[in-house]
Amino acid sequence: MALATLRDSLLVVPTVARTLGIRETPGQTVLDALSAELRDREVLIVLDNFEQVVAARDDVSALLASADELKLLVTSRTPLQLEGE
Repeated sequence: MALATLRDSLLVVPTVARTLGIRETPGQTVLDALSAELRDREVLIVLDNFEQVVAARDDVSALLASADELKLLVTSRTPLQLEGE
């Protein structure tokens, strides 16, 4: 998904969730809902232009830690400095 128009790093996870049709439920954050949904699925998510929202790297790291089969392909002019980068 292209992130070129996104400027707020807090919108990365909700944008990914919305794109995948995942909604938060009462008492659950969007990150938790997304993590739960992706936990047992083999999924590749492409995030393009991540340099504009690089502050969301902790959320990306949390997603990767919560879903063993999740793969992310992230393009960025700025290193994320995550393990496996």
